Amino acid sequence: MVLGNCGRKLLCLVLAVAGAVVHVTAIAQPVSVQNVRFARDRAPGMDGHWLETAVELRGGPSVEGGEGHAARFNSRIEVIFQAAYAVGDATAAGYEFYRSRAEITALAQNQRVFVYFYLPPEIVDRDRLQREPYAWRVALSVDGQPLPNAPEQYSRNLGDPQAAQSFLRHMTENAPKNDGVLLPIYLTPFYQRESGRFRNLPSFIRREPTPAAREEADP
Repeated sequence: MVLGNCGRKLLCLVLAVAGAVVHVTAIAQPVSVQNVRFARDRAPGMDGHWLETAVELRGGPSVEGGEGHAARFNSRIEVIFQAAYAVGDATAAGYEFYRSRAEITALAQNQRVFVYFYLPPEIVDRDRLQREPYAWRVALSVDGQPLPNAPEQYSRNLGDPQAAQSFLRHMTENAPKNDGVLLPIYLTPFYQRESGRFRNLPSFIRREPTPAAREEADP
């Protein structure tokens, strides 16, 4: 369901606020977002373009501390991607909200990996979705403990706390009907050994998509 005019205008108004940086921390994080990139791509042997989100992560110091080889790793890293896509023409655009999650088995300090999420071509064609979402967020946790958010985990129009809270509220209200549409790479045709993406993938704790947690958490 696309947001009505009232909800759409409220989202646009709040997301227009910009400037503040959210929860900047001076210490190195156990996991950090290095980059988030968006693309359109065709799956091998299939028609239509998928929308791809590539989240680049870098491992940091272990949350457990200590010394030795094992102290270089963090385990059970959850990556939640949330996005609002504009639907409709420029004069009457609404928004559709999507969320998905993937869990990495372990990540070593300074190791760089990519976690990919995809919207299928039927949705892209039906709603005429642009390559990049209107607004997006990446939430991270390590071994069940949420990590503080950094500016790299938000689109620029969510830099203000009010904008982020509005986004999370709309995500909570509107994303559940789309759960299971936005997919982690291991549930798509792109999860192939021959793919160039495969070289930079982590090992996943594989699950079917479930409603992403923490959408109500503070930004």
